[in-house]
Amino acid sequence: MANKLYSYEEVFKHNKEGDIWVIYKDDVLDLTKFDSHPGGPEVLWELAGRDITQGFEDIGHSSEAVELTKKYTIGKIDPSSPKFAYPTSASSGSADSANLSGLALPILIIVLAVLGYFFL
Repeated sequence: MANKLYSYEEVFKHNKEGDIWVIYKDDVLDLTKFDSHPGGPEVLWELAGRDITQGFEDIGHSSEAVELTKKYTIGKIDPSSPKFAYPTSASSGSADSANLSGLALPILIIVLAVLGYFFL
């Protein structure tokens, strides 16, 4: 695992197709090359640049899925970094987008669990 420290704001900059970073338990994961998501790449794009810890934990993933996160870890969140005020889906003006955002994290978590099961 890399020892590089990243700010919340820096992670959020990686929030688009072809450049997907997330935060899980203060680890920074680069999911850009995680291209086998059964729900399609849109699920990852919805989560890009954000902290996925709570949703990942709420699902209750297997130890294999948790272990899989280590493969994509590139560093840690700088503890001195101020929390970033993430723009909300509601600010985009789309109620459908806000509803889909709630599904994206659980779907990603399930996919990571399945991948962990089959590849670890």
